[in-house]
Amino acid sequence: NEYFLMTLLMLNNYIPAMSFNARSKKWLQRFNTSIIGKTVLIVGVGHMGGGAASWSKKVGLKVIGIRRTGKPHRHVDEMHTPDMLTKLLPRADFVFLSTPLTSKTEMLIGRKEIRAMKPGAGLVNVGRAGVLDHDALGDALRSGHLGGAVLDVMPQEPLPSRSPLWSIPNLFITTHSSSDDAGYYTPRSLDLFLENLVRYARGRKLNNLVDLEQEY
Repeated sequence: NEYFLMTLLMLNNYIPAMSFNARSKKWLQRFNTSIIGKTVLIVGVGHMGGGAASWSKKVGLKVIGIRRTGKPHRHVDEMHTPDMLTKLLPRADFVFLSTPLTSKTEMLIGRKEIRAMKPGAGLVNVGRAGVLDHDALGDALRSGHLGGAVLDVMPQEPLPSRSPLWSIPNLFITTHSSSDDAGYYTPRSLDLFLENLVRYARGRKLNNLVDLEQEY
């Protein structure tokens, strides 16, 4: 997913902070360091997280992953299970959230977890808004504990103009567009639906079934 690589380069180059400063008409210089050799923690190494891991390796990042099963992934240097989250957060320069929202992941990243993150680290959420405590994120961005964040999923969409998220410093908001492709998303979705329609008519197993026990 090219969106993922864009967000990491944005965070590494302080673009959320510079964008906020520009809107505030403030000239505050920030100087970056190379992204090569830094560490990204991907929480939720499924289809999207696996794609993020692949792009991470292309720019020389060390990749740590968390997935429910702990099953290895060829683009992930270290794979762990969710119980290791708090221990892994201090090691990450970037934290990328691509986990589904379930009863086990709701508010997965709260105040304790954000406090555990490395000072100056960046955070990206493309999974579901409910996995993140936005009040805690706002406090961490205002205090400077986190260097920046990019959110593609919101507690309410479209995000109301009155939402305090719009005014949080060093936060860059995109409009739930990270996983869509203007040229391919709709055709691929229709292909999946039509193939499943044929499978249903023929009494065959459907693709992309939701596991009710796992809640996704």
